[in-house]
Amino acid sequence: MKNLVSTLLNKNDKERPSALEILKIPFVQQHMRLFVESQGKITLNPTLSTKKDIRPEQVMQDNLLLKTKDHNSLTAVERMRLKKEQKAREEFEMMKKAASNAWENQAQAKQHMQNQF
Repeated sequence: MKNLVSTLLNKNDKERPSALEILKIPFVQQHMRLFVESQGKITLNPTLSTKKDIRPEQVMQDNLLLKTKDHNSLTAVERMRLKKEQKAREEFEMMKKAASNAWENQAQAKQHMQNQF
């Protein structure tokens, strides 16, 4: 596997294998066969998680529960998640304020232009 990755990431394009050469590598052939046999269904390692099944309302509910917890009882991951959420909320508010100011400035400029004529 390590050799395959290092070969594929070779900076010299003349030394990198073509798509057909890659498909001839036994490791790739084995995994392609497994993929075809599974009819394209990908199974993930159970330790990995995907967020495609998470609903936005569930995330909001989880975040609300995190906010009500004692800060000392939160895990590092939960604290980081809360920090990211707070930062995102602050950035959103700044952008909202900037958009509002831009809208007002544009309206004032438009009114000023109309008053000139």
